[in-house]
Amino acid sequence: MIKARELVNKNQLPKKEEGLYCLIGQAENGAVHFCDITAAPHILVGGCTGTGKSVFLRGVILSLIMNYTPDEVGLILLDMKHHAEFVVYDDIPHVLGAELEVADKELDSRLSSMNAYDKEKRIVVIIDEYAELSRNEQDKKIVGKLVQCGHGVGIHVIMATQRVAKDVITASIKECFSTVVSCAVAEKRDSKFVLGKCGAEKLRGKGDMLYKDRGENITRVQTGYVGNSDVQDIVQALKEKYKKAGQI
Repeated sequence: MIKARELVNKNQLPKKEEGLYCLIGQAENGAVHFCDITAAPHILVGGCTGTGKSVFLRGVILSLIMNYTPDEVGLILLDMKHHAEFVVYDDIPHVLGAELEVADKELDSRLSSMNAYDKEKRIVVIIDEYAELSRNEQDKKIVGKLVQCGHGVGIHVIMATQRVAKDVITASIKECFSTVVSCAVAEKRDSKFVLGKCGAEKLRGKGDMLYKDRGENITRVQTGYVGNSDVQDIVQALKEKYKKAGQI
């Protein structure tokens, strides 16, 4: 088992000024892969239930809150599975909210004053289970606006879904995701839809993934495992740090 916390601690992230990096996972040759979210500029995460999508998102969040300050990155965390997966992060200053409306208002504000917003601070909207959110047409329109317009004003979307189908991920939304992470899927057609080729249907599950970067290079990686106790320890340490700094 590869622990995300060890990968983040032992492997130096690229220089902050060169992007906003999150952990992807470790390849079979031992190389650790990070993704520059600013260049992605959005990340689609597909795969069946229980194959590692939520654990992957934990690793992404861990990368961001451990290596960037609240002045550098803000998070909007939407858990559509209603498992309270993200509630543990609520009290750290990186988190701006847990509703899609927060992201929508931030986007509108930045679009109306493109030269005035703080370009040093990026916003990352993380959606765990987009298939549930997409049942609401208005929410679907907001996500479409975020992925089509957000990257130009420093807003990026990382979106996980167990249903990789045209009725969930429309063509206009899908074309905005040049960076893709696929956990195990049920059929070849699912792999072709999310990755553009077969292969994800043969993955073992439990964080075994195929990562397609913006250049369309596909690498097999193992996502880093993040346990509940790891998350709680890190969040508690961050709370204490930012409380001392007067940011909580």
